[in-house]
Amino acid sequence: ISIFAVHATSLFPSTDKNSFSVQMPPEIGKSYEGGVKVELLDGKISGTISYYQIRKEGGGRQISPGFNQNVQRWDAMSDAERAANFPGQTRETLLAQGDFFPAGEIESKGYEADLIFQPTRDWQIMLSYAHNTNEVTQSADASQLGRATQGSIKDQVALLTKYSFSRDTLKGAYIGTGLQYAGKALQDYNGPGGGARYYPSTFYAEIFAGYRFKFLGYSSLIQLNVKNLTEQEQFVGWKATGSANVRSTQPYEVKTPVIYSLTVGLDF
Repeated sequence: ISIFAVHATSLFPSTDKNSFSVQMPPEIGKSYEGGVKVELLDGKISGTISYYQIRKEGGGRQISPGFNQNVQRWDAMSDAERAANFPGQTRETLLAQGDFFPAGEIESKGYEADLIFQPTRDWQIMLSYAHNTNEVTQSADASQLGRATQGSIKDQVALLTKYSFSRDTLKGAYIGTGLQYAGKALQDYNGPGGGARYYPSTFYAEIFAGYRFKFLGYSSLIQLNVKNLTEQEQFVGWKATGSANVRSTQPYEVKTPVIYSLTVGLDF
């Protein structure tokens, strides 16, 4: 049993500029992680459990409505100049275009667990689980405070099991399966009443089989994977409701096929 702790920092320049050509600040990150690693029963059980906290500040975020260069120009013009330069527009429609502002600060925290169980010499099971929450803790747009960011998924689980044949005529062959579940993914806060909209959870399944052998004295491999057995739909955009006053919460679903993949490898 061992205990570990990690602290890391990061710095990424931002390429975002607002309508006034002002460069957004760089993204600065700080992370803390700590946990426990274990190896039990002569290595039959091993794994890691950890807790982390990540804070990121800086970068740019498109905020609407927001003061921008067109609004500034509008304010300095006469009514005749506005009609000539912004036909059919109002100050409100120009504000609705928004602009880039410093993104503020986002905090992400959660825990991860990875377990490897080898009940026999030939059979191995790997299980992982991750739980994450994030929220905007500082923002130029007060309405964003406390909200999660786009694409956020709270829970994810993955399982992989593999059996390798080490005896008799099947020596070198192996078979296995993999499963992956991800919870619903946050997309935006444009739902009814300003509520959150999510893409549904996803579940993928895969099977594989392979054979390791010697070819001209070199270690070689051939493996067949059959992926997306669940034909998990992909989600893109939102279905129309037929009314401009009703916000959709039903995403478009795109069918996906089962995928077959053959890999041949040769180690020199």
